[in-house]
Amino acid sequence: MSVIDVDHVESVMLADGWHRVTPKSFTLQAYQLVKATAAQAAAGEHEVLYPSPSGTPPLGFAFTEQDSITGELRHIGGPLSSVLAVEYTARPGAEDEDGER
Repeated sequence: MSVIDVDHVESVMLADGWHRVTPKSFTLQAYQLVKATAAQAAAGEHEVLYPSPSGTPPLGFAFTEQDSITGELRHIGGPLSSVLAVEYTARPGAEDEDGER
């Protein structure tokens, strides 16, 4: 088993190719798709569109990517099942089950 520290994820492969992750921005968490008017957003409220409000939110991922030309930051997220691979640096001292680094 590989041990992947999310703080050391450098790139994520999605269906459209590799995406460079800004340092320490890769996270795993439940995710929802929501909709909010400006007034709702200001009040911290929103309407849950997916999954149903009574359902358990699925596990998802999120990270920030910086455009190499414009420097613009993009926030990318979705279901964990859409991540095809991650590129990461090994944590100092991290070993897998076989004792390999």
